[in-house]
Amino acid sequence: MKWINPVQTPDMDIQAVNFQRVKKLLPVLAGMSLIMFGLAFAIHDDLSVRIINSVLLGLFLLLSLVIYLVDRPEKIPERAYRQILIDGFALVGLFWGTALVGYNPNAIVPYFDFLISVFIVPLVILLPDRKILAYLGLVLAYLLFATPVLRTVETNRVLFLISVILFLTVSFAASRLFYHQYLTNLDLTNRLFHQQHHLSELVDVQSKALVDAEDKMSREVIRILAKVLDDYDPYTRGHSENVARLSENLARRLGYPEKFQHEIFWVGMIHDIGKIRIPKYILNKPDRLTAEEFDKIRQHPLYGYDMISESEVLRPLADIVLCHHEHYDGSGYPNHLSGDQIPLAAQILTIADAWDAMLSRRVYRESMSEDYARTELVRCSGKQFAPFLVNSFLAMMEEQEPSGLVQTGQMAADWTQTGSLAKLPE
Repeated sequence: MKWINPVQTPDMDIQAVNFQRVKKLLPVLAGMSLIMFGLAFAIHDDLSVRIINSVLLGLFLLLSLVIYLVDRPEKIPERAYRQILIDGFALVGLFWGTALVGYNPNAIVPYFDFLISVFIVPLVILLPDRKILAYLGLVLAYLLFATPVLRTVETNRVLFLISVILFLTVSFAASRLFYHQYLTNLDLTNRLFHQQHHLSELVDVQSKALVDAEDKMSREVIRILAKVLDDYDPYTRGHSENVARLSENLARRLGYPEKFQHEIFWVGMIHDIGKIRIPKYILNKPDRLTAEEFDKIRQHPLYGYDMISESEVLRPLADIVLCHHEHYDGSGYPNHLSGDQIPLAAQILTIADAWDAMLSRRVYRESMSEDYARTELVRCSGKQFAPFLVNSFLAMMEEQEPSGLVQTGQMAADWTQTGSLAKLPE
């Protein structure tokens, strides 16, 4: 699985955080400037205080509107656009209180404005040392050289300047602390993510090894069962493999997933496993079976189901084994299922099983011709077999003989290397 780190580079991550903080803080500062504007009227403060507060109130509201309405510009890269808005907000916020103090240091409201702006902005917005130092230095330079503050302070001018410089220094120190603490947290988050990623990769490797081991074990279990069946009933040697290969080829021709093709091959190898619970004299009887003997033969799907359903590895194949003698019209056994009630894999196995049985020599009859087998499949289409499967199977047999088929009673040397049981459906 390909991992995508949700934590981006520190610069991009901080920028995104700042953008969200600006969106939340702008309305707050706009509300504060409105309160200060009203307070200036209430205490009859200087007219310049009211004017500057009203202008900055408008700027805050305008910035809020721009950030909320123009979130994803097309012409400007988003990263650059965000940085412009963040810098613009920081400058407007810092100059809000600075302008008021600079133009009227003897009024009351400007000091509240100055304290709020110079304290909140550096703490809320995460800015690198060089940038926050430049902003605060610009604030101090503006205060000293662009405003009449030095001429209008009536008393304790030196104390006033020392207080401003100390406050800006504290703001810088606090901003630096918050910024670097965030970088530390971000680094820890990234380290934790990469450790989790590494652990996940180790788990994936171990899981794959476990799946491979289970797959190998599954094939070994089926190989042993098939060998037991071969030794018990020589006729099944070759028949089971032919049914498996014919079924796999038909599934491939019909475009079913590779997992389904593998599954149907392996179930084909053991579809008659229940016959080992039927006496050999019945299986090899050259004469016509009695009704009681035939009833015994009809039990082999149930016997096979009981045997393999006890295995967690083979349990997904049990229903297919149980249904491989069901007929499309419901006349089959053991449960008289019909149509779509019969698993698709079992419907495919039924055709392959019948085809190879007709072409194989039995103890009670000789093998039949392919023409006869084709005629029988067509005759039983819609009754014993699904019509669309009959058509596809006969077309497949017309085009080319499926590879790997063996004469009944023999066993190909390499069949155990075919197919895979990995990831069988639950």
